[in-house]
Amino acid sequence: MDAGDYDFDFETEKQLCEAWRRDPGSVPYPTALKMAYESQDAFAMNAKALMELTYQLPYSHAYESTQREKYENFVGACSDAGIAFVGAHVADIGCGYGGLLEIVREKYPTTVLCGVECAASAIDYMMGRRPHIKGILADIEAPTNEFTTSVREKLDVVLCTEVLEHLARPEHALANLLALRPSRGIAVTVPNGRIDTAAQHINFWSPESWKLFVTRNAAGWRVIVGRCDSPGSPGGFDNFAVLLPN
Repeated sequence: MDAGDYDFDFETEKQLCEAWRRDPGSVPYPTALKMAYESQDAFAMNAKALMELTYQLPYSHAYESTQREKYENFVGACSDAGIAFVGAHVADIGCGYGGLLEIVREKYPTTVLCGVECAASAIDYMMGRRPHIKGILADIEAPTNEFTTSVREKLDVVLCTEVLEHLARPEHALANLLALRPSRGIAVTVPNGRIDTAAQHINFWSPESWKLFVTRNAAGWRVIVGRCDSPGSPGGFDNFAVLLPN
């Protein structure tokens, strides 16, 4: 399957999604993606150009549909930790197709939503199907001034789920989240690195090392660290952190 040969018609996409659900290894991938994954090089797998391809694949659409319970648990954990969503301007950094923001909207209809993603293909797909979410093209790994200028939103809540484990400089990415200065707080998750073995992950935090990482890199914020139930994640939970302004 050559790069670019992934624009399937609806019926083919439906069939491929069903095949993906039964056996992810049985479905075709663009050559560039296949080569990256066969290399077992996490840096190659997380290349920005490959993300553009990944978000155009029907299997990515299918995967999002399996995440609903995870998203619901995350939003509930945020609320329990003191994040106030009612009437909030909420951004999801690394939003994919906006599935998490859709759950926020269902639970808190008065929220104003924006999804931030570095892949234009994800933003295009999200805004075509969820026009109530404002799409913003921005890279969490960019220099801080560039990132905050791209987002250009006065935010109350910032969310970021399962992104930092893919990045070469997670401490810089966390600094970028903090630089957005949301008035009501930030919530972040990463997988349980003690048993996570995903080849595309660069960083692996145990619950203990996650607490150290967040507290060391969020000076001036009130930090709440714990676990968030997450079906399908290693160990059945994600490492979770809420950062509240003092």
